Amino acid sequence: MPRLLPFHTALPSGIQFSILLLFILLGAINLLNLQLNGKQRLLLPAALHISGGILAVCAADLITLLLAWEVMTVSAFVLIRHGGSNSARQAALRYITAQIACAGLFFIATVLQFQATGSLAITVLTPAAQPFIAGAIIIKTAVMPLHFWLIESYPAADPAVTPLLSGFATKVGVLGAAQMVRIAPFSQPLLAYVGGSVAVVAVLFALRQQQARRLLSYHIISQVGYMTAGIGLAAASGGPHLELALTAGLFHLITHTMYKSLLFLTAAAARRSWGHENLLQMGGLARHRPVLLACGILGAAAIAGVPFTSGYASKELLKTAASGTRPVYHLLSIASIGTALSFLKYCYLMFFAPPAPEAPVPPQLIKEMARRRQERLRLIPALLLAGLTLIVGLFPSVVPGVPRLAYFSPTAITSATGQLLLALLIWLLLKPGLTGRHSFLTRRLAKTARRGQQLSGLIAAGSRLLTKKKAPTDGAAENVAARPARLDTPRTIWLSQHSWPLRHVARVIHAQGPQTQMAVMLAAAIALAIWLQT
Repeated sequence: MPRLLPFHTALPSGIQFSILLLFILLGAINLLNLQLNGKQRLLLPAALHISGGILAVCAADLITLLLAWEVMTVSAFVLIRHGGSNSARQAALRYITAQIACAGLFFIATVLQFQATGSLAITVLTPAAQPFIAGAIIIKTAVMPLHFWLIESYPAADPAVTPLLSGFATKVGVLGAAQMVRIAPFSQPLLAYVGGSVAVVAVLFALRQQQARRLLSYHIISQVGYMTAGIGLAAASGGPHLELALTAGLFHLITHTMYKSLLFLTAAAARRSWGHENLLQMGGLARHRPVLLACGILGAAAIAGVPFTSGYASKELLKTAASGTRPVYHLLSIASIGTALSFLKYCYLMFFAPPAPEAPVPPQLIKEMARRRQERLRLIPALLLAGLTLIVGLFPSVVPGVPRLAYFSPTAITSATGQLLLALLIWLLLKPGLTGRHSFLTRRLAKTARRGQQLSGLIAAGSRLLTKKKAPTDGAAENVAARPARLDTPRTIWLSQHSWPLRHVARVIHAQGPQTQMAVMLAAAIALAIWLQT
């Protein structure tokens, strides 16, 4: 490959060339976003951050890659700390502490690799260096439980900065894992199991969130789990399967970078409209911000894997790579259902729910913001990313390095649609618990139940007064005595003796909160779907 600069860089090929093109395009869009939001002071650190990401893709040796990571670390520290608040300063400190530990592990791996081979070329590292480079990448990609730096720093940063951070920091870690890590004890895809498990657990955490950017941050961790699963499958594969699994993981990196930046841009626009990012106190944006609605729905559809979006194409390629490893396939399917459920909640609360009465900003501000020409211009970066997401979803093979497969076969579309319908069913069942708001039917039933309780109380009080004033007649006593007793048939006796476990489970679930009930329902539905598939 031709050299670009004196310090060991090279022009990548295949799917990595697509990542390079994406980083350049995404960097330009994010610089435009900062300019439109009046953040000219952040253009220099943002440009350094983008340059570090591009250098990481083009790096040809370990020292150059480490230098690229550190350029990104320093620039991200400045970008996060610019938030100005005390929480932003603390988040920036946590961020740089985690990244220093990451750099230390990377340096140890580099020294061990040079001692063993005498070379610093980027390739699969020796077994002695594998644990250290794996530890560095685990921190860099915010794999649970070392995800604290991402969850604290991204929501604390300036809303105009978060789309930039989400597009580069964790992605260079995933790319490093694809280039250097091959951990497959006993020929088992351990990294794939870890990635699939992280994808599921992070989705469950995301379902509990009420702040928009915090919810999206947990979904970064979940989607990185998808990428890690693809790379882990490659570690235990050989021949064409290795190439397919690596391509699937890196293709998902490309699609996720596009739609996650789009989602952070829409969350920033919603925050400007309301003055806050609490989803429970939002709502009503669909009527006043139709362009924002279209961008938000497209980003949510892409991350949920709706057919003909970019997220669907990359997830379909991952499913093809994981088809021979059923546990990983099922973990990714569970994560897909949870992701769709989470973004049903996200879109409903942000765009369609009626504004909460305790909302701190009046809805008139939404109309004023929508009328401003400057606010319409601020949506240009989101529109560019939305168009890119749609093009890649409709024509996935136009991405260099992505194989030409039957992405839109009836079987593939049916499988994806089935997962989406299952998520929709769970949403309809658990909507009050997920949103913290009760539907009209729920409120009406609760009101009817209260009236029924009041009426039954009046009837009971009246009956007590009547019994005090007048004793029952002999005829009434005869009627009471004439009532037939309940017959204890063998069937009722058997049910009373053997149904106590079900009654106990029902009482335990009923006593739990809505989050636990939601998790139980989700697990039961997924288990049923997997059982029907097998």
